[in-house]
Amino acid sequence: ESGVEPARGRAAGLGGSGDADLEKLKNLVDQLGAQEDHVEDFEIVREPTRDQVAKLALLKAYAELTIGLNVKNRLFAFRGRGALGINFNGGAIGVHEKVLESGFDEAIKTFTHEVAHNATMSHGLLFVQVEEALFTATSDRLYEIGDKTRRGEDLTSDEHVLLALEERWNNL
Repeated sequence: ESGVEPARGRAAGLGGSGDADLEKLKNLVDQLGAQEDHVEDFEIVREPTRDQVAKLALLKAYAELTIGLNVKNRLFAFRGRGALGINFNGGAIGVHEKVLESGFDEAIKTFTHEVAHNATMSHGLLFVQVEEALFTATSDRLYEIGDKTRRGEDLTSDEHVLLALEERWNNL
């Protein structure tokens, strides 16, 4: 016994038919997604600090060095209540100023999420697949560098830069 019960045709706790339950879940997810994407009192930071600009550049460098993706979006910081990141139809990515004050790992999650929106603006299946592929590519790249280090192999200059990005973030 694994302790994990497989789904039996209907979502637990919702009652009703399986199709109706799935529709209720979809509506709930859509509502949550709409709230997540919403920003009240949205304002672009028109005069970002030197540190904010540097951190946006570090996020872009991280994506490019791990995923090998040339992030062509214009980047900006914003403030407001709600979403922590915004992608304007693949043209620009905004990162909330609070994210730029947070840890590097939290900022990477938000930035990667927004980069995934370059493929689609929805949170549907394509988005989930793209976001998963981006995180997987990042993880694979970092494991590859770790393996090189364990084997005593020399790292490339890009790999050294990549490994130093979090320290640079923390020193800003």
